[in-house]
Amino acid sequence: MMSRLFRRTGAILLAAVVPLIRWPGHGAAHEPERPKLREIVRAQGYLGSPLAGASALRTVELAILGETHQLHATQWHLYRFEQTQAAVQGDEPARVIVQGTRADLQRLRRARAEQRVTLLAERRTGSTDLYLLAVDLCPPE
Repeated sequence: MMSRLFRRTGAILLAAVVPLIRWPGHGAAHEPERPKLREIVRAQGYLGSPLAGASALRTVELAILGETHQLHATQWHLYRFEQTQAAVQGDEPARVIVQGTRADLQRLRRARAEQRVTLLAERRTGSTDLYLLAVDLCPPE
């Protein structure tokens, strides 16, 4: 009777311990997904042609509601959220797709050549999509 109890207890312990022993090996078989690095982009400049006397740091092609516009950026700043990992350095895209609310996109699309445009947008590092957070036109429409 005692030997049957030991066998049953041993079988129960073995059944409980085997999955625990195999667990780390199973988890190591899959590489964990890397978190997507996000950044805030602040760009300021002029759509169309650069204003006389304003020197553009770079020219970026913006796709806004299916239309292509040239942004002659006098300022271009990136603010990364995740500093724990090495930031991926690469060439900034020459063409970006601007996404946002229809009202903000229409406002940006209708900006005049003499208006200074300031964009605040979010993007994932390495992506060509800008998710518009705010648009400022100076002087106002």
